[in-house]
Amino acid sequence: MIRFKNLLVENPDTLVYKSNRYNYTRSSARSAFFVYNDIIDTQIYLFGYSDIKKEFFCTNPEVLKQINELTNNDDIKYDSDKDDSSDDGQIDYWAKNAIEILKLGNSGGGHQRLYTILKGIGRIRRGQTYISSARLFEVDDDTDKKMICSFWETKNTVLKYMNFWEDAIKFNGFDPKEILYEPSKFFYTYSQLMDINYDASKQTTVVPVKDSTLQKAIDDKTNEYVDKRGKLHTTGATLTPEEKNSLDLEVFSLDTEIKILTDIKKSGITDYNTPGLQQSVKSVVDRAVAQYEHDKTKRYNLGTETEKQFGGMPMAQIRSLYRGIPLGKLIKKESLYKKLTRHMKLL
Repeated sequence: MIRFKNLLVENPDTLVYKSNRYNYTRSSARSAFFVYNDIIDTQIYLFGYSDIKKEFFCTNPEVLKQINELTNNDDIKYDSDKDDSSDDGQIDYWAKNAIEILKLGNSGGGHQRLYTILKGIGRIRRGQTYISSARLFEVDDDTDKKMICSFWETKNTVLKYMNFWEDAIKFNGFDPKEILYEPSKFFYTYSQLMDINYDASKQTTVVPVKDSTLQKAIDDKTNEYVDKRGKLHTTGATLTPEEKNSLDLEVFSLDTEIKILTDIKKSGITDYNTPGLQQSVKSVVDRAVAQYEHDKTKRYNLGTETEKQFGGMPMAQIRSLYRGIPLGKLIKKESLYKKLTRHMKLL
């Protein structure tokens, strides 16, 4: 029996390598970092977090000094009377909270938490975006492990800030010349990436396509999945709720289908045209999508009810305050709700 576990994340940073997917919230994501423009001295710096070393790194030592001071400041508490929507509303609290979450986690974390930290110490303004971002993954490569530096941006943008990426890779303990790079879905060795005359339009991935029609189907669907997942990430805010939901269901459907086909391939079947295979897969995928849509609606309703009972407090704040406590317990058990509310006011 095939089991599927859906993990909802804000930012679908998922590396696809040899038909395997590596999500940024898992331990395979070893480090997250980006290049940003500092509003204090207007210089461009590299900032990131390494789960390998459990340390932050930055090309501006003053930033690391500020983070250390914030971490050791025990006077910073959550104040429910403050307005989080204002520019100065508890940004120091949320920055310290992000630091603690990263330190306690088992992955390189998300870029949004790094952004929250810089905003909290006054290095980046609200609404400002970082220039270019990257993440270091540790993936399975046959019998060995391989490091891959993944980017949302194109090769030309990656090359523009290559000195920063090399610094980040070295900080994590790796040789930049010994890993793979993945800007915009294409895989490059270091020498290929640094060859400015290399024609990206003729690039093929480092991973050779297998001859089997089943493997080709997996590769084709993986490419479609990455394209639509990227669209969901980059243009999701401009879509209508109906369009965004439809695209999200397509991404989930493809992700589910790829998992099933990969399991089938591992069982020894290599022909995608095996009688009954495609119809059986479609049947399982349709049921999984229906359940996923049902669960999404249930989670949305539960979240709406929780926000209402907490006086309109945004869900992100509620989950940060009561991490690990199921929403059902927060809104269904009045005694627990009152106890947690009293605790919050004492912080």
